[in-house]
Parts: sequence; structure tokens; C-alpha cells
Amino acid sequence: MGSGSLRAWWAFDEGQGRATRENVSGVENAITYVFNDARYRPASDPMWRDGIRGQALLFDGYSTWVHHPLDSFETPTTAQTIAAWVAPRTFESGIGGQLSAIVNQHDRLAQRGFILGTFTHGAWSLQLGVGDDWLEVWCADRLLPRHVWSHVAATFDSVEGCLRLYLNGTCVAEQGCAPGKSLKPAVKDVLIGKHNTPVRLDHAFEANCFDGLIDELKIDASPWTPEQVRDAFREDVARFDGRNPAPDTHPRRSRYAGDMHRPRYHFIPPQHWMNEPHALLQFKGRYHITYQHNAHGPFWHNISWGHACSDDLVHWRDLPDAIYPEKDSVAPDGIWSGSANVDGDGNPVLFFTAGNNAMTPNQMTGLARSTYRDDGDPDLKRWIVHPSPVTTLDPAIRIMGQPLLPREFRDTYVWREGDFWCQLVGAGVQGIGGTALLYTSSDLVNWTYQGPLLVGDSRRYPLVSMMWELPVFLPLGKGKHIFLFSPWWAPGHPSAHFLKYVPYWIGTWDAASLTFRPDHAEPRLFDYGEHFTGPSGAVDERGRTIVFNIAQTKMDAQMAYDLGWNGNAGLPVVLFLHDDGELGVTPVPELETLHGEHLIALENVTVGEANAQLASVRGTLLDIRLAALVPGGESLGISVRRSPAGDEETRIGYDSRHRWLFIDRERTSLSANVHQRGVQGGFLDLGDNMLSLHTYLDQSMIEVYANERKSLTSRVFPTRADSTGLRVWGRPDAAIGRLDIWSMRSAWDDDA
Repeated sequence: MGSGSLRAWWAFDEGQGRATRENVSGVENAITYVFNDARYRPASDPMWRDGIRGQALLFDGYSTWVHHPLDSFETPTTAQTIAAWVAPRTFESGIGGQLSAIVNQHDRLAQRGFILGTFTHGAWSLQLGVGDDWLEVWCADRLLPRHVWSHVAATFDSVEGCLRLYLNGTCVAEQGCAPGKSLKPAVKDVLIGKHNTPVRLDHAFEANCFDGLIDELKIDASPWTPEQVRDAFREDVARFDGRNPAPDTHPRRSRYAGDMHRPRYHFIPPQHWMNEPHALLQFKGRYHITYQHNAHGPFWHNISWGHACSDDLVHWRDLPDAIYPEKDSVAPDGIWSGSANVDGDGNPVLFFTAGNNAMTPNQMTGLARSTYRDDGDPDLKRWIVHPSPVTTLDPAIRIMGQPLLPREFRDTYVWREGDFWCQLVGAGVQGIGGTALLYTSSDLVNWTYQGPLLVGDSRRYPLVSMMWELPVFLPLGKGKHIFLFSPWWAPGHPSAHFLKYVPYWIGTWDAASLTFRPDHAEPRLFDYGEHFTGPSGAVDERGRTIVFNIAQTKMDAQMAYDLGWNGNAGLPVVLFLHDDGELGVTPVPELETLHGEHLIALENVTVGEANAQLASVRGTLLDIRLAALVPGGESLGISVRRSPAGDEETRIGYDSRHRWLFIDRERTSLSANVHQRGVQGGFLDLGDNMLSLHTYLDQSMIEVYANERKSLTSRVFPTRADSTGLRVWGRPDAAIGRLDIWSMRSAWDDDA
């Protein structure tokens, strides 16, 4: 390792700005980053953190990379060493069979150049074109750890005929090759953090990017000896008492400061992609929630379980991922939806859908146990996954004489019933409809199939679909239970539009006979919007039946790329039965702790008088409560996210003639790329036309609760910065009994 052989060196010590200096050529390299020129928020620099020597650059997994031009780099030929400090946060699942590049200048088809990168579960590899061959050396047994600084080095020596990988100064992999052959340069620029030929996803994203910190990246034209690699590692860790330092890889919510669409008091991950929240659990007074999470970018891929906790269901604190895909585990390819509970010894447990693409179906029930009994950690940060699945699809099962769909078996829901446990798993019966398979157990590991809880008739009621995802079964009091699910139709099916709804039945559960008898044959719609899906729920220590959902964004891939996030939960709601036996739904009262200024408090005014007061009120984070007598045969409601001239607005209201609760999004956005349009709603008989309309507005989120009987979840994406106004609409002399509006604060301490 001599100074004359060094071909490139990125120290990443700038700590700010949108460029980094390559120290051998002296060239300033541009850093690509999604928020360099942001569309939906103020622009900001790439993310910098403390490194091994000075600063380090944090790569976000999909939009951050460094570009070094070909004409400023002399490619090594007879020998090469690449050395760097890396702290990965996540690993892609080998999309396209390609590495996630740490650094590369290669053309795999032409068998030219080189790439050093990571692979599934933390495997890593050096690959290069030598002579007429493409050579690869892999380390698949000494995996790179997540959220830990590791020193990696990769060498190629044409004289010796050898490729080697080193981890923290120790050789961990070696591959021989024919001596005397030189590395063939690729006619490409050097990219750090991004593959030269990435796989495209959803027309907007490019895969094979690195997620995590990189520091002190060097490319040398000599083959470092084992002693040189060891000495370089020891020199760097000497300043940390000989130990690898702990990296700051924690995502910061302040990254999204100024985002005009990102919710602030709804549950949302610190960054990137989220689908269903699930496994709600209150343990020792503290609420825990997990969620489907891709920490690598704002798109579906390589799902783990994100984790957060709260003392009140409203103020949340991010925790490390609870469980994630691991090599040689029950779930190497995905941790999909499930539930949580506490076992017979008082220890929290998670039940999840274990993804393993080597099996058919690739979905099973997995179990993970908290280490709380050993470490007493109330945050429940560590979980140990059971080594084998606890429930698998039995192809011999017949329901109504028909077999189950062979590849659909997922989304486990577990609850305790006296001295035994019950588990539901979503499935489908061929030619008939969706079902929830019921199992029982005395130990949470060994389960016995008992039959279907329910079977849907998809020909009579297309809403019930061919398969049921996310079955949830909860007590309502008064001797009744509610069964909710998300319908699933195969892509392209003519009834696939029903996937945007959540149906439910209310009925009587008999634990002795393990039977559920619905009170009504046809399922009912839980929510009248088109963004409430993926229900999950639990009973808390106060005995409340609480339900969460995933509030689908339904944005296109380019918008998700530009925003840097996709998906959030709906507000937690309490379910109960009204005296007439109908379902009641209301947001948890703890949300009032987020109240800021009481902006409006009006009583016994007309619509016209209310609007005179509303003229000076603006906001995108609001709690709005309207009580009014809707004139017979007329409509009344409130507009939110309204521009001064009304060219952008969203109208929420009640039509007394048709007994219809609705939201009108025809003018919600001036952008032709926003597809959240039309009028959504459903039947609501108020009888006396006394409307109690409770609306939560949180940037792009709108949740409406009418008379504690129906909810309507929606999303809006206005383009104008001044679309922040409010206006009551209806006959000007119509009577408003009460109008209260509060500003709302963020649910997150580190949310800018």
C-alpha cells in the first residue's frame, strides 16, 4: 500500500453540502439525493453523520449515490484493493440477482470492471472482469451486521491469482483464479452507493442501492497484504480503544421538515414505506405497535416489522425493527402481517406470517418471543424467533367439499380464550370465497385445526372476495363480537375494486363450541372512504376494543419517490355497540392531548355567521367538530384544504334527502397526476337530521366520524401552498349548534 498506487479516496469529511471530494484527483463529486431539489418540501442536503475519521455519508437506500467521472479515474489492472468502513441499515433481497453496490465501475454483460457490494441477509462479494472471465468471491457465512461499523477490504492479485475478502482485519473468504490475467476496465463512471446497471422497480425506483453509512473509501492499485489490511483496521479503531464504534444510523423524522403532505400526528414510520400496522399490544401499561416496513425505500420490498411504543396511543417513540428476514430462519424472505399477545408465563409473543419463497405456499405462521423475562426491557426491543413454523397450510383440508386455494395462507390473529388459545389465518376456498381458518392450542406452538370460523359466498356478495387477508376478531360487549377482514381478489379480477374496503359481521361467539353466528347475512362496510384497509386490533388493559388500519396513500410511484415516504396508519379508534345494536366507532379520547390553540368556539350561529369567523382561520393540522341540524331535503358540511378562491377544496358533509355521509374530492387538487378524485360515501340514517361531524385533518389525511356511527377515511394532495382554508357550506341561514376547531401538535418528539 503505497501513496503512488492509491487511485481514489473518499474521506466524506465535508459533513454538509451536496458534493464530496475525491482526494487523489481533487475532483468534487456530486451527491445525488432526492431532496436536493424537492417537489413537496424545502430542499435539503444529503444526510451526514459522525464517521470513523471525521464525518461519513448516510446513503438512504434508494436515492443517494456519489458520481465520479470516468475521465478522473484510472482503473487498476494487475491488482486492486477496495477498503472502506460501512454500517449497513438494511439489505435488499438480491433483486435481479445483483449486489447492492458499495462502489462499482462495472459492466457484467461485457465482463469488465469491478463491483463490491452487499447481498441478501448481509452476504457480500467482490466481483470483477479478468481476462475473459467474470470472477466472484463471496462471504456468506460471516455476514455484515446491521447498524454496526465494519471495516471491509477486498483484494485482487493477478500475480498470485487470488481474490480475498477481509472483515475487521481478518480474511474471511478467498477465491483462486488463473494468474497473470489483468482486470479489464469498464467504460463507465464510478458510482458509490448505486449499481451501474440497476433493476428498475415500479417505473420510478432503481434497486441495488446501498442503505447505510460509508466512510474512508479507498481504491488502490496494489494488493494489500493481510498485514496491511489488519494494520489499517487497527489504526482506525485505536482511537476508539480498539473497538468498532457505534454508528448513528437512526433515521430522523426531521428529514421531512416542511413536507406539505406528510401526516404529523397519525402514526407513520420515521422514513420510507409502511403497510399494515398490526400486533397492537399493551404490556405493563405501555402500548406497542409493529408494522409492515421497508426501511430500504418508499416501495414494497423485503418486509420487516417496524416497532414503536407509546404510553397513551398518541405520542409515539420509534424503536429498532422487532423482527426481520434472516438467513436460515423460518422467514428468510419476509416478515408479513400478524398479531401479538402475552403467553401463559407473562411474556409477550408475536405471531407473524413467515415468508419463505423456497416453499409452497411461501406463507406460514411464525412465532417470536420477547426477551423481557431475561432483560426486563419494557421497550421489548429484542425478540427470538422460533426455529420452525407453528402453523402451515394442510392441502388435505376441505370446506364444503372444496379444497383451499393452494398459495394463500397468511395474516395470523391470535387471542386467549380461557385456558386455551385461538388462532385465525386468512385463506380462501376454491370456487366459494374467502375464509378464516380457526386453530386452537394450549402452548402457542402446537396447533389443531378446528374448521373455518366463517366462509364467504363470493358469488352472492362479491365484497367478501375469494380470499380474506388480515382477519380480526374482537369483543364488542353485550355478548357480541365483530369479525373484520380485508378482501383479496387476484390481480385483474373484475371485482378487484372491492379491495379498498373492509367488510365486517357482528355476531355471537360461543367459545365452548368454537362457533361464530353472524347477526346479518350480508357483510357491512366498516368505513365509507376508499383508504381504510388492513384492519388490526386488540383489547387494552382498560377493556377497550381498539382498531388501527393502514390509510392507503394510493399515490403513484414517482410521487412516492419524490416524497420519500409512502403509507401511514389511521387513527386508533374505539369500537362499541349502540343501544340499538349498531356498531359504534369513535377516535380514542387521548387524541385531545395533542390539542394546541382553540381556534374557533362558536355556539348557536348560522352558516353565514360561522363563515365570517372562519375567514381568518387556516391550518392543515386540525381537530374540527361541527354539530348542526341539517335542513330537511338539503345538505350541509364543511370544506377543508380550501384555497382562497375555492379552486382547490375538499367538501365533507351529509345529504339529508338521501341519508348520505360523503366526501367530495372533485376539486381536491389542481394536479392532473393526483388520482384521488370523485365522491365517496355511504348510507347513514340520522333520523332527526342532527349531525355531529368530527373531522381530523392531518396534512394529506382526512378522517371523518359521524355521530359515532360511521367513519370515512380519505386522502387529499392539494398543490397550492395556500390551500389551508375552511368554510362551512349549506344554506346561509341554516343553524349550527356548535363549531369547535383546535390546532393539533405532532405525535413525535423529533418531528420538525
